[in-house]
Amino acid sequence: MPRAPFPRLPTWTTRSAALFSLVCLATTAPAASSDTGSDKGTVVLRPVQVPASATSTALAPDLSEAMIRALRQAAKGRVPSCPGDVPRSIEIGEPDEATAATLREAGTLREAEMAQAARSAEPAGPLLVYSIAGIGRAAPYVGPPRIAAEFRYRLLNQGSGRVLLQDFKFAEAIDGGSCNADHLSQAAPEADRQAATACFEEALAEAFPSLLGTMPAKIIAAAACPPLAEGRSVTVTVDRKPEAVLQSIYYEEAILQGLREAVGSLPPGFPKLALEQADAALSERFVSDGDGKTSEADIADAASAIAGSPDYLLVYKPTGKAEINPLSGVTRLETEITYRLYDVAAGAIVADGKVGSSRDPFTGCASSINGSPPHPLCVQRFVATRLQKLAKEVGGKLVFALAARSTPQ
Repeated sequence: MPRAPFPRLPTWTTRSAALFSLVCLATTAPAASSDTGSDKGTVVLRPVQVPASATSTALAPDLSEAMIRALRQAAKGRVPSCPGDVPRSIEIGEPDEATAATLREAGTLREAEMAQAARSAEPAGPLLVYSIAGIGRAAPYVGPPRIAAEFRYRLLNQGSGRVLLQDFKFAEAIDGGSCNADHLSQAAPEADRQAATACFEEALAEAFPSLLGTMPAKIIAAAACPPLAEGRSVTVTVDRKPEAVLQSIYYEEAILQGLREAVGSLPPGFPKLALEQADAALSERFVSDGDGKTSEADIADAASAIAGSPDYLLVYKPTGKAEINPLSGVTRLETEITYRLYDVAAGAIVADGKVGSSRDPFTGCASSINGSPPHPLCVQRFVATRLQKLAKEVGGKLVFALAARSTPQ
């Protein structure tokens, strides 16, 4: 069976490859007396939109006002009762211009670096990072043009840099109204291309509340009541030495989400883990050095250099390959994650393994439909979703392995 070259996708590791992120800072105000006489804390979310460069076909409308409205609507009348029966309300404040400027200049950052960039804001609080990316395209067969768009966010504890909540929403059939998809082409006159982009971005902005769904309510609840105990710390990094490894930080974030979903879904009694994305310094230790191999000694050396000495270091390799069926012409994706978990205190690998997917056919705008080629944004999301599912399997295996180690024999 002939093998198709794996789609070349945006790396998202440089400023030029980033879309744009919207950042919200949350601070805790002094306790105030409520009507019932109990103390009530107020968490203030300060949204800051951070634009980033996009490709000529990417839609990145300014949705900061729409996001503020959505958050305020979700927070209206809500006073979540947190552990200890402490009620906290949520307010949406004005942007912190100094922090916004820092984040705009920094480009795409890792989680720890996002928190570090925002630490100059006073007083400190959680950090919500979210982005919107979209493409306009003609309908595959008949009908109005369509928009494919992806919304992603992470809610971080600004002090520790740990993620409290992470999620995404992808839709590929948003109504593009009367917009002209042909004018998005680089071959179209500049004026027509700008008009088409503006038209599609307006349509995406109108659909934004529906795309968000219940996410604002989940963000409000998580920001108001962060967990009191986060569990043992696991620093997670990609082993990028082998050439076959998917290098993009975009996939790294999808895998982190899958791991967190697995850990967060377990019932009481299982080991709680706080998963942290590797910072730039640690990540650079696992790039190609010629032989493409990472030994246990390499992992031990890297673990000894991590600031804060986590309990574990998880090193994994995500790979993917696409194959075309010569008879049907259908392109299928096969993904795999190989992992090793290193116990820093014990100085040894305590869990390792490999999980893989069956050959999943590319679908929707990630496939070729009626002569229209797949779009990189859709292919990227398709691959990330498969890796996220595999990461949930890895997360479950890690928790059970650690639970077995902690059970008296």
